[in-house]
Amino acid sequence: METLIGDALKDFDTFFELTQVIPLEVLEAEAQALVTSQQQLFQEFSARLAAQQLADRIRQCSTWEEIESAIASAPTHKTEAWALLSHYEKERIKILQLEAAPPLDPNSESLVGQRVFVTPGCFRQFGEGIVECDRGYGTFRCLEVRMPSGRLQFCSLVDARLPLP
Repeated sequence: METLIGDALKDFDTFFELTQVIPLEVLEAEAQALVTSQQQLFQEFSARLAAQQLADRIRQCSTWEEIESAIASAPTHKTEAWALLSHYEKERIKILQLEAAPPLDPNSESLVGQRVFVTPGCFRQFGEGIVECDRGYGTFRCLEVRMPSGRLQFCSLVDARLPLP
């Protein structure tokens, strides 16, 4: 078994194929008999595999709650998994987060200086920004939101969401 694991540690794809045949828990137990350099490589490949598995679980999620639950199962690999996602997948996740964000209360205090999500619309791009101006009353309030690009986005109160904590 040590020889099999040692051969699989030559590249990640071979290691991945081995984990499809032999459970990772069994391989971890057997890896204890490897030399130190091979054990370190085994740990690196295991972490990379965990990040890849987390990214695969995130790709399968259809709601923000499912994504939060998947991330909670392996929080240490969140950054590596995010790096493995494509631009399109990252945008889809941002939209799911936006949809899960709570709507703004029309009777709330001024939102100037607060961070908000702007929902997509006919003349609006979705994104996150800082409120620079809050005018009007109740549901007729209008916001001017400064986006990271420097662009000023105009929207109504119903077109903005508070970011999740």
